Amino acid sequence: MSDFITFPTINMNGQDKDKLQGQYQDALDKIREAREAIGKIDLHGRDYPIQDDYPKAHDEFITHLVAPMQEAESYLESIVINISQQ
Repeated sequence: MSDFITFPTINMNGQDKDKLQGQYQDALDKIREAREAIGKIDLHGRDYPIQDDYPKAHDEFITHLVAPMQEAESYLESIVINISQQ
């Protein structure tokens, strides 16, 4: 994720602060629920009996699920915090 985030700015022509913050907070809550569910996946070597499949599966799991969810959570959290400080 980029270190730079383009934050929404509360203004007269935009959405109400509470509504906008609530939308981002709802999304953040769902990402956290999804991360919790992903954390319950028991990725285990015995489920990959073909030699060298488990390390590959583990790397794919991190690449395609864990890392993007962490980035999404961080992104949404930054926006929620920014909106709350406006």
